[in-house]
Amino acid sequence: NVHAAAVSLDSDWKQYEVRWNQMRQRGYDTPPLDPTSLHSMQWHVHGEDTPFDFWIDDVRFIEK
Repeated sequence: NVHAAAVSLDSDWKQYEVRWNQMRQRGYDTPPLDPTSLHSMQWHVHGEDTPFDFWIDDVRFIEK
């Protein structure tokens, strides 16, 4: 049961930011994400929801 955050894209280039506290698991009684135990990341895209190409660039971790 991975932590995830939904991001709605539009057709213009834009910088998106997702904070650790926005990451949620589905269901109930789920623990918050502990970024110190992070070992991988992935992006999941529903093709029917994204009728255009998208690129992921300059991924970085930022301080609060």
